[in-house]
Amino acid sequence: IQKALRMIKETEARNYLLKRLEYTEINDFTPQEVLRVENECKQRNVTFQIDQKNAYIIIDGLNEDVIEIDKYVMALIVDVVRRDIKLRTNTIVWSYRNNITQKSIAYDDNMKEQLEKFYLEKRGGLVSIEDTNGKQHLFDLDKMIELSTPGNSTGNLTISRKDLKNQCKVQMPAHWSPMSNSWAKVLLDKSDAEYQKILKIANMIPAGCISEVYRIQNNRLYQQYLAHKETFSSRFHELDYEKILYRIETANSTIIDDICQNGFNRSHNDPTCAHYGHGVHFYRKAIDIDHSLTLSSRMMMHNSHMNDGETSIRCLFVCKVLVGRMTVGNASVKVPPHSFDSTVDSLYSPEIFVVYHDAQCLPEYLIFYESPIY
Repeated sequence: IQKALRMIKETEARNYLLKRLEYTEINDFTPQEVLRVENECKQRNVTFQIDQKNAYIIIDGLNEDVIEIDKYVMALIVDVVRRDIKLRTNTIVWSYRNNITQKSIAYDDNMKEQLEKFYLEKRGGLVSIEDTNGKQHLFDLDKMIELSTPGNSTGNLTISRKDLKNQCKVQMPAHWSPMSNSWAKVLLDKSDAEYQKILKIANMIPAGCISEVYRIQNNRLYQQYLAHKETFSSRFHELDYEKILYRIETANSTIIDDICQNGFNRSHNDPTCAHYGHGVHFYRKAIDIDHSLTLSSRMMMHNSHMNDGETSIRCLFVCKVLVGRMTVGNASVKVPPHSFDSTVDSLYSPEIFVVYHDAQCLPEYLIFYESPIY
């Protein structure tokens, strides 16, 4: 019997695995990414422990389950690395000078990322880059010019690289409060002129429902947004490419802080709202979104036997959004068509806007308010 028990224990020991995953990128996981790993572990009955400060995860379970969790974490790390590269280039602008108008015109994101890659690799000489239309562009990175191609009568174009990060460091909004960290939520006093100004924004929630208003201060998001805005400015000039739009979230502190710290991305989107594209959705009227959510809440109340007159706390983000050139979207759109920047529900009087680049939107204010469930 003892021998049999020993053999069982040895077999169990061989089938189980305790593994420590140490990757510096774990330190950059968002709360949502940590939750995704935790949920994946729960589904596989794998114990999970994370220390983000020291950048490691400990997992314990059946061999095959631990191996699958390891693969899952590695896939997340690849996403984190890609996100980091994207964030680094968000404050970079590559542009060329039009020989006729003498105005600087920004290259699109695809061209910019390839030029920046060559720049960071200290690549000199001639390089060829393909744009989103499949057209080849030839550059001399030593002379910082785009070479003229057959059929192009404008001649060689002078190119330039601008890093807005350092510029933005000395250009943060004057009304921001001092902060010790890279981001902060600053509670506004109801008597402040800034608070009163928020209440007067078009299509705002009724003042009587609002309990708190916070200013969102985030150096990195602000810098990225300004860099992206400059590319829009060079493309559209006088066109109204920027709007104040709204987005409502449930009062989940983890999600709210993640948005304030890292901005909006597609992981925050509700799949049921993807009628006009699988990006990040914003609305022209805060009162209209609240009404649609209230109708949903009415159904929840009916299903869960909640009492009439109950209130729920909700969070409204007031955002600057670079909508650029718009086209009507649909449920199959994962990226906007070429030369477009956003999708909408209607070109004539759009109420819903969908953007697809993280730096296209900047959360400026966070409003907590009560909404009746009726």
